[in-house]
Order: sequence, then structure tokens, then C-alpha cells
Amino acid sequence: MHNSGFTFSIFNIAPVLFKCFIEHRENIIRFFGNCYERRHKMDPTIKGMVVRIPSKNSVILNVGSEHGVMQGMIFAIYSEGEEIYDVSTRKSLGKFELHKSRVRVTQVQEKFSLAENAEREAYSAASVAIKALSGESSARKLPVDDNEIKPLANIDDRTIRVGDKAKAI
Repeated sequence: MHNSGFTFSIFNIAPVLFKCFIEHRENIIRFFGNCYERRHKMDPTIKGMVVRIPSKNSVILNVGSEHGVMQGMIFAIYSEGEEIYDVSTRKSLGKFELHKSRVRVTQVQEKFSLAENAEREAYSAASVAIKALSGESSARKLPVDDNEIKPLANIDDRTIRVGDKAKAI
């Protein structure tokens, strides 16, 4: 086998790559920074609603590219509950938001988007069944005055429905 005198290895090219990086580092950092921002610093003010449920693991939201939605965005699906008031001022603090699920946008159209379940099962089926049958909660109880307990309406209803609200998170 004929050897041309040049063997390609990382040791031959590393100094050239390093010099190139040093000369163009601002552009490289700007390029990757822009990629990161486009992917991870998405507009959290985008709000919409579930307008259709095509399957058990996906929903269609009434917001799309014209609203700033991009593939990969995460939305919280929630419903608004009752109004919460400050006990000292009697002023409204806003409506309780019942979190139902998180979805990740997989397809974006101009006026709507398809999003799929972004939450994963954290427990085995057996542990979930045992917990459900026993009625136990994973949260530790607080030392509260039982006379002060005023349950929120529909706090356990996590069923996603058409009309539920969605917001980018």
C-alpha cells in the first residue's frame, strides 16, 4: 500500500480547528445561542384552548404558527376553578388553575397545532394500582385545623375536555 506521506488523524486537524474556532468564536457562539433561544426560550405568554381530542394521547390546540407556536413547545393543559380571595383584604387573588397535563407540540399549522402527551408514567402499573386501592396519598399531611378546611370544587377531576385552557410553559 502506497503512503502519500500524510496520515489523517485528530492530531493533524486539531490545531486547524482550534485556530478556526478562536478566529470565529463570536459567530459560533452567536449561532448556537440563537439555536438555543429558538428552541428553549419560547414565548410563555401564548395561551389557547383544546379544540379537539383526536386520540387518547393527543389534543389539538387553537394556536399555531401565527401565534408564535413552534414544534417542541410545551403547554400546560388546565381548567379554571373557583375564585380565591385574600382573607384580610377580601380582594380576589385570581382563579385556581387545576393542572391536568403537559403536552408537547408535534405539528404546527398556521392557526392550530397538534400536541401529544409530554408526561411519562413514573410508577409501575402495580404500584399505581396498590396506591389507588389503598386510597393513600403520597403527600404528607399538614398540621391544619380541620375546621378551616374548605375543599376546592372538582380538584380531583383531571379529565381533559374540549374547552380546557392551554398555556405555553
